[in-house]
Amino acid sequence: MREILFRGKDLQEQNGWLYGYFYKSDINKRERESGKATLIFTPDCDTFIYVPEYHNSWMVKSETVGQYTGLKDKNGTRIFEGDVVKLFDIVIGEIVYGCGTFGISCRQQIDYDYLASEIASVTGCDNTPMFCRNDNFVSLWELYWNYNQESSEISVIEVIGNIHDNPELLKGE
Repeated sequence: MREILFRGKDLQEQNGWLYGYFYKSDINKRERESGKATLIFTPDCDTFIYVPEYHNSWMVKSETVGQYTGLKDKNGTRIFEGDVVKLFDIVIGEIVYGCGTFGISCRQQIDYDYLASEIASVTGCDNTPMFCRNDNFVSLWELYWNYNQESSEISVIEVIGNIHDNPELLKGE
């Protein structure tokens, strides 16, 4: 079973990135309706009452909330929505949820023939790699499946930052 986990940046900017369970609440309705804040409850929280000092829950910036994809990069780093990743050390893109799955969205068109040749050379498999060929999107599960990965790590992806802390990584894309 896939681990369900979220992350978000602390609204008060005291704790940096917070990891835990996502929970929308009307506790601070004005902040939530303005789109400025949501809540993340950390794994050791046993209540849905927002009392940070006692229950280990924090307000986070809504635009920074991202879900864990259930997969890790070649270094064992968890891959979240909003991460900037490098694919085969040549393609740089952002992790997004689209087309019913998590994947890498790139500004440039993805060369699927190149991906297929890389997969063939790495796996030594005669099978033809299968992709949906969505111009600038490749599913993480397509990569996982085509590479015959047996763990939650995808050996051809590396997390190099995220869109909130490192937006410049996508400008050179």
